[in-house]
Amino acid sequence: MADDSGSSVAPQLRSGWTRMFLPSVGDLIFLALLATLMCTPLSVKLLSDGGIGWHIRTGQIIAATHAIPRVDLFSSTMSGRPWFAWEWLYDLFAGELERVAGLNGVVWLTALTIAIVFSWAFRLLVQRGVSLFLALGLVLLAASASMVHFLP
Repeated sequence: MADDSGSSVAPQLRSGWTRMFLPSVGDLIFLALLATLMCTPLSVKLLSDGGIGWHIRTGQIIAATHAIPRVDLFSSTMSGRPWFAWEWLYDLFAGELERVAGLNGVVWLTALTIAIVFSWAFRLLVQRGVSLFLALGLVLLAASASMVHFLP
């Protein structure tokens, strides 16, 4: 079937179906990052932050008491002194996530967040006219440079 310009409509339909069922490069970046962060030794590295246990426990205390702690509950030298949990909302979320899904849930959420951020950055670069290979290189460089900060 041809339209008024003489071109075939079938290739347009195929490209629409292809776009719907085949993953884009951004999708592949997301899946590769997610798989790398969840299924390789990097998943253990995501828990290398010494503060994750503190965040989880603070969240559990907030959930149990329905209040943000105002005094230091954890240190031996500053116990009972005024303190504020600046990350109280994340602490609450991490505590509940650990209760529901364990430490694996915390790792999975962290891996999912990291994969979303870098695949989104890739898509933004491509949308702004950066070539596909340059955008891929920039995102891989950014991910490599920030890997030391991949912590829950």
